[in-house]
Amino acid sequence: MGKALNVGLEVRIVISMCVGYAMRMLCRTVVGVAGPAMLIDPNLQLDTASFDAILGWRTAGNLTG
Repeated sequence: MGKALNVGLEVRIVISMCVGYAMRMLCRTVVGVAGPAMLIDPNLQLDTASFDAILGWRTAGNLTG
């Protein structure tokens, strides 16, 4: 009985890891895809220097994470 419980927990952990990795990849690519639209949107008041800072923090997060 205890071994079956461990297998169920291990499966949930692996599924959680896969979902987390998929969300990380989604967040990583969304900035690159939405970047041009973010620069055009006047409501964001985002210039290229600010957008470059966002990309820099994204890169730093990828390197440390």
